[in-house]
Amino acid sequence: MSGFLNRDLLKFNLSPKLKVIGTYHALNREDKECLEKEIDQSDFVALEYDTIRLDNLSLKLILSFRRRSKAVDEALFTGPLNALYLIGFSALNKRNIKKANSPAKIMAHRTRDVDENEFLFCYDVARGKNKDVYLVDLPVTQTLENLSNNLSFRQKLSHLLSLYFMKSSVEEVEEILCAQREKYMLEEIVRRECPLNQLERNGLLVAGYSHALNYQRAQKEASKYACRKTTTDILRGEHEHNEESFIKASCRETYFRELDKVLLGKHDEGS
Repeated sequence: MSGFLNRDLLKFNLSPKLKVIGTYHALNREDKECLEKEIDQSDFVALEYDTIRLDNLSLKLILSFRRRSKAVDEALFTGPLNALYLIGFSALNKRNIKKANSPAKIMAHRTRDVDENEFLFCYDVARGKNKDVYLVDLPVTQTLENLSNNLSFRQKLSHLLSLYFMKSSVEEVEEILCAQREKYMLEEIVRRECPLNQLERNGLLVAGYSHALNYQRAQKEASKYACRKTTTDILRGEHEHNEESFIKASCRETYFRELDKVLLGKHDEGS
């Protein structure tokens, strides 16, 4: 099943027992009703969130003169230049989210709550319904550590400029902010439950719209790859199924190449 719960929420089945819902950072009453219904029909709910954000812990950037940044709980030990880069990234990212949500608020006749966190809403609803709730996102400090350690100075500067002008980012940044985290989220569900195609309980993964869109694209790519591979294996008399095929496909370059174009184009206009 693939499609939209309403004009804003994307929904599809990633596996027979796991639904994915992609949401924007601003919910209206219709969004909330749809999410509550899907949560009610699920046995467990996985959220693109981590305990640092859930507990509202203040992220600490601690200046250090070590060569590489190091995440320890809610703290990140990092050098002065990396600290400036991460502060700039955080500020520009918040600004862009706010800008993206403002037209949605106006178009929805000011019924869209741009201040309410969509994942906290789902967390509270799921806990209230006694559902198992999994926070499956890569800890924010680990993501920041990866940005600090795996990007060159030039890539960091390009990243900040792309955020400032709201343009497409460099591929290395998309790999860290999208592909790595999306792979981690699926692996966390597998770790807490079982392989996706072997799930016996009904699961729901609520993620940001861009992540859900990536999962949907990767699923289509994986299906094409599996079809070609199965046909070849049958001809050879060798049929194998590898549970990792989907996750591997989700990290391919085509997985995130057109992401910014889609999000800043058709979907932002209708959000």
